[in-house]
Amino acid sequence: MPFIGTSANPMSNLTIKAVDTNELQEDFLIFPKTLYRDCPYWVPPNYSYEKQLAGFTSHPFYERAESQAFVAMKDGVLCGRILAIINHAHNDWFGERFGFFGFFESINDQGVSNGLLDSVVEWLRDRQCQMVRGPVSPAVTYQGGLLVDKFDQVPTFLMPYNPRYYIDLIEEYGFQKSQNILSYSGHVSELDRVIAKFRSTSEMAVERFNVTMRAFDIEKIDDELSLFYNIYNRSLKNMWGYSPVSDAEIEYAGQSWGDMIVPEFTSVAEIDGEPVAVSIGLLDFNQLIQKEGEGVKWDALIDVKKIKRLQIPYALVLPKYRLWGLGPAVLYNMLDSSLEWGIEEVEFAWIAESNQLSSKTLIKGGAKTGAIHRIYDLPM
Repeated sequence: MPFIGTSANPMSNLTIKAVDTNELQEDFLIFPKTLYRDCPYWVPPNYSYEKQLAGFTSHPFYERAESQAFVAMKDGVLCGRILAIINHAHNDWFGERFGFFGFFESINDQGVSNGLLDSVVEWLRDRQCQMVRGPVSPAVTYQGGLLVDKFDQVPTFLMPYNPRYYIDLIEEYGFQKSQNILSYSGHVSELDRVIAKFRSTSEMAVERFNVTMRAFDIEKIDDELSLFYNIYNRSLKNMWGYSPVSDAEIEYAGQSWGDMIVPEFTSVAEIDGEPVAVSIGLLDFNQLIQKEGEGVKWDALIDVKKIKRLQIPYALVLPKYRLWGLGPAVLYNMLDSSLEWGIEEVEFAWIAESNQLSSKTLIKGGAKTGAIHRIYDLPM
């Protein structure tokens, strides 16, 4: 797999620069384009969105967080980047003093990688952090994890991609695995069997507890996303890696990607009018983004019927209803719609390996293990 390679001269001059100018911000944002220029699997990001997530322009995440970006120059040539992050929402919730790193990209050079990570560790240590966790960009809620297998396939929408050598760069520095983030997938030829597995559980739950199932009202997308994140915050509050999503972030979500939600791929379970479970599926826009190239705008991706892969990142159930079979119920409701749409493949993503209930449910349904991403920790 072609990437720009290891420096042949270990004595080359390496400089790590704190990003404090518009020019260095631009260097930070465009570096992946150079790094992955010959990689057939990389999908270019939306640069406007990435600029916000990196903290270079306004984003509600940074109302409760702070960050510092760094870039690496070797003999005057841009060769790496990284972002140091303190997520105060996470730390306040768990009573921790964690720092994070994200947006990590580097040539295959341990010295460059070490220089970037040294800068993050020093910046976080100066702010009394006791642990470094990553990569998250800028939090698990948005994007996180280092790809550790299946490097020969295009990732689904918003899932990270990186070269295999990143594992060595991160682990040689001293980072150790904190948690794997799992995904599971199934081809349309297998979906009938998966749906059949979910059907009986779903029908029993719906009948026993008088559950009403519905899709999102797309005309009230802001309200629906508020419902979704309300259940998100309540259902995941004790889960590994959680940090609360603020009202400002919920409003931002509606403005930035509300138009990408297709009602057929949403499912809400209600009991006596109270939403108790919800699931959202996202069409794999990477299939169009990669075809159209880096200049494509997300809101211009109108030919969505050509997308044949669906990603389901969340099937959320309020804790007191978790053992009632409502997770399979909202999934069943959505998978049935996917067959009518013409979806050929479904990926269930962002499942922490400690979330054994979700993994067992999907494996029981016949889903197969997909790409694995890893979050690392480093005590300071």
